[in-house]
Amino acid sequence: DPLLMTVLGNDSASVLGKKTDTGSGQVNSTGTTTSHLVLQGGYAGTFTPPGAGYIGNAVAVEDLNQGAGIYEVAWISAYSAGVIDLAAPLTMVGGPQNNAHVKPSVTYWPMNQAHGSLTFQMWLDATNCITFLGCKGSMKLDAPAPGAQPTLTFNFKAMSWLEETGTRPGTALDTAVAPTSSKFKIAGTAADIKLANWDLRQMVVRKRSQNSATGTIAQIVADRDLRGFLQAHNTDASPSQLSVWSAGTEQDLFHQFGTAQYGMVAYQIPKAQRVDVSYGDDNSLTTDQLSFEGNITSGADEIRLAFL
Repeated sequence: DPLLMTVLGNDSASVLGKKTDTGSGQVNSTGTTTSHLVLQGGYAGTFTPPGAGYIGNAVAVEDLNQGAGIYEVAWISAYSAGVIDLAAPLTMVGGPQNNAHVKPSVTYWPMNQAHGSLTFQMWLDATNCITFLGCKGSMKLDAPAPGAQPTLTFNFKAMSWLEETGTRPGTALDTAVAPTSSKFKIAGTAADIKLANWDLRQMVVRKRSQNSATGTIAQIVADRDLRGFLQAHNTDASPSQLSVWSAGTEQDLFHQFGTAQYGMVAYQIPKAQRVDVSYGDDNSLTTDQLSFEGNITSGADEIRLAFL
C-alpha cells in the first residue's frame, strides 16, 4: 500500500489518488441487468461513482451461474440509492442472479500532483545501512502468459542518500499467492489475449538549487506516458476480437486476476489507443502484437488499479 500510494496518490481529502469503499449488498433480480444492478434493501456502506477528481471504483459481482463465491469485476459509472450502473456490461451468461453478492474495492488511480515520497534502507550488515531519502517513482505490470502470475515492478528515484547505523529490522513474509489471469476485455467484450503488459512511465525530476546543501530542493512528478503491449493469436476467429480497436480509436481495456473475494486484482485503461500492429510466432501460431498508449483527458483517468 505505501508503494502504491506513493506512485498513484494517497487517500487524503485533498489528493484522491486512492479511495476505499466499504459497501456491500445483494442483487435484487427485478430490474437488474448486466450493466444495471439493483441492490436489495439493507445494503450498507459506500460505492464510489465518478466525481470531481476521481473516476469511480470497482465492484465485484458474484456469478451464481458458475457457483457461489465466484466474482466478476466491473467499474462503477453511476451510483444512487442502492442502484449501481456499470461502465461496461458484465459478461456472465444470464446476468447477475437474485441474492448474488456485490463486494467493494480499494481503487487507486494516478494523480498529477501532491505525490508522497518514501524512505528506503539498504542494509549492508547487521548495523550499517544506506538510507535513500525522498523516493518517488513509477510502476509497470507484466502478465506474461495465461495461467502465469502477474507482477508489479516499481522503479524509484531518490532525492538524496546518507550512511547510517542502527539495528537491522527483521523480515516477515506471508504465504499469499498472486492470482492468475481470469478475464481480459476490449471494449467490454471478452478477448483471448496471450500476454499483456503496461508501463506507467511516470517521470520524476529534481529541482536543483545552490541554496541547498544537497543541491536538490524538491522532486517533481513531471510527466506520465503510459504505454502497453498485447499479443493475441491470429488464428480462427481471433482477429475479430480486435476489429473494434482500429488505429486512432480509443477503447477501454480491462484485465482481472482471480475470482474469489480478497483474492482479486483488476486494472482498467479507459482510453487505450492502438498505436501499431506487427506479427509474431507462438509455436507456429501467428500472433498479432499490438502496442498502445493510455490517453489522459482529466489528469486521473489513464489507468485505475483495484484490489477486491
